[in-house]
Amino acid sequence: MIEFTGRLSALRHPQYLHYWLGSFASVGATQLQVMGQGWLVYEITKSALALGYLGAAASIPSIVMTLFGGALADRMDKRRVLMTTSLITGSL
Repeated sequence: MIEFTGRLSALRHPQYLHYWLGSFASVGATQLQVMGQGWLVYEITKSALALGYLGAAASIPSIVMTLFGGALADRMDKRRVLMTTSLITGSL
């Protein structure tokens, strides 16, 4: 078995290890989706401008929602926020 030391010592805790592995898989899948969407848009349109529109369409809502979500999350139970947002993300 791998022995985790130093920066990786938190991975010794099974619950955190499961959370970390799930987050790693989720982020990896999201990045593959973003890359695939960009590739598809460029292959269909051959337009860098269309690719830029795709990036803006994905980024602007995230930036706006982060501002409101951060303020709201500061007022709520952190565990409940994490569980709720993970469930919503998983259902999408």
